[in-house]
Amino acid sequence: MSPSRRAALPLLLSLAMGAADAATLACDGVLGNSGEQGTTLVRFGAQPARGIGVVCDRFGGLWDRAGRGVLNRYAADGRQTGTYAIPDGADGHDQLTAVGDTLVMLIASRLVALDIAAAPGSAVRSLAKDLRCISFASRGGKIAVATKDRVAWLDIADGTTTPIAPLAEVDGLEVADDAVYAEIKGQLHRLAGGTQDGEGWPRQAPGERLQLVSGTWYAHAWNSTLKRYTSDFEPAPGVVLGGGSGSFIGHLDANADLVNGRGVARLGGDLYAISGLNGLLQLIAWHGDRQQFEVIRRIASVAQCPTLGLDQEGNVYQWNGSWQWNDRPDAPMRLGVSPPEELGQAAMLDGERMIAAGVMWGRPTFFHGRLGEEMHVERIERDCVLKRGIVGATIAHPADQPVLIAIDAHGAAESYAIDAEGRFRADDGATALATASPVAQWTSLAMKDRTTLLAAGDGAVIEFTLQGASWHESRRWRSWGPADSEHFGARIVLAGDGRTLCVSDCERQRVLCFDCASGSLRASFGTLDVRGADLHALSSPTTIAVNGRRIAVYDAGNQRIIKLIARE
Repeated sequence: MSPSRRAALPLLLSLAMGAADAATLACDGVLGNSGEQGTTLVRFGAQPARGIGVVCDRFGGLWDRAGRGVLNRYAADGRQTGTYAIPDGADGHDQLTAVGDTLVMLIASRLVALDIAAAPGSAVRSLAKDLRCISFASRGGKIAVATKDRVAWLDIADGTTTPIAPLAEVDGLEVADDAVYAEIKGQLHRLAGGTQDGEGWPRQAPGERLQLVSGTWYAHAWNSTLKRYTSDFEPAPGVVLGGGSGSFIGHLDANADLVNGRGVARLGGDLYAISGLNGLLQLIAWHGDRQQFEVIRRIASVAQCPTLGLDQEGNVYQWNGSWQWNDRPDAPMRLGVSPPEELGQAAMLDGERMIAAGVMWGRPTFFHGRLGEEMHVERIERDCVLKRGIVGATIAHPADQPVLIAIDAHGAAESYAIDAEGRFRADDGATALATASPVAQWTSLAMKDRTTLLAAGDGAVIEFTLQGASWHESRRWRSWGPADSEHFGARIVLAGDGRTLCVSDCERQRVLCFDCASGSLRASFGTLDVRGADLHALSSPTTIAVNGRRIAVYDAGNQRIIKLIARE
């Protein structure tokens, strides 16, 4: 198609099919990307990697790793302001700190540095290699470092080292005014004057990634737990965020994006930043009266989104937590649960309850429940054939009982009996989707009505009707008219609510809505064949969900969720 023809296509189409059928799709905002749109969008690298801690520089910029080989700089309001290439490796000891105006990063045993004023895209410089861990704090331009058998000072200016003490298997280091603290197998050792303190040491480490911030010690644990201690390691008051890993009685904010914190930075006053396990930053505010932190802003993108649930109230579920429809782009995720290893397409039961199948801790797992409540995570220890690689799922009622049909990218489908709440009851056996011709790659499933199943594969919508215990292809369509603009691209993803079929036309950069009963196209969003990053455009849209007039679509190229409203 010529550029002039593409430019002539409106961003929001009001289709001339008669006033009763016509609709428009309008963007109602963004979820999950604190940069929202344009050049300030937050973008993570293609491969995930653990966070490495967070630095707040003297200009107010925030720094953290954003996937393998990527370092991002953010403004405190959530905008991305720079990205830099860093070493591609990753391990559990990776860490970020700052010495004056120099960022220092340990990446897979290699120490590198970058000036905080460096232009985006600048290369890092190498400082040292074969290190096990480093300290967050520094003294006189030096940080504490550990090799396989000793702890030493390393001068950031010239890379020279000065021995502190022989010590092996060090898992964490921190520097206080008069000592270096080393964590080894859960025990905290104090090194002063080149020797280990004896009386009262070593002692139990209060948590992981021990860090001294403005005279207060912080330590992390699983389930988004952050602990706070005085300079003498007395609880102040102990658990101040999360609480799932301690004997805390009461309520504290938790956040599934954190999982296990990697580091803390103070922005000023009572405002802090905390780095999550996967580099998803959160701004947290200290409430001295309650002796608790509150999560107030998520600084991150949606780097992956195989699952979108959407209920009638507009609650949107993604991966391991949810947002409400009117949440801001930087809103923290709500009602989160432990993240799975895999999760397939979500299906809505009666428009209210979500069910999605995946894998957690190596076991078949079903996520189910109402989106306005905490999701139930049901790991099946035995008698479940659910395999890895589920991409599509829908709920059918072949014998007036709900059955979840799940399919992988190669077309292998299984059915699972579920109850009215979405709980797994039993395997229901392999499900045959008999096609008229082979399908190389499947992406998603939906129900058109109670007797018609829809699948997306090889850029086509494939319709199946139930014949006995098997589904047989009855129709396959890639277009709804003769014009080039009325043809799907090579890959589509679909979702339906029984009234509307929504299609993400991944390579043609648009979302299409069809009436399930008539098959007519009712509305479209996006500029045909043109990628964009503003609020009127899409870039490689994929996962999609629809419930009534609301549509949520994963704008994969922009790493955000776009909210769409259908208007007559």
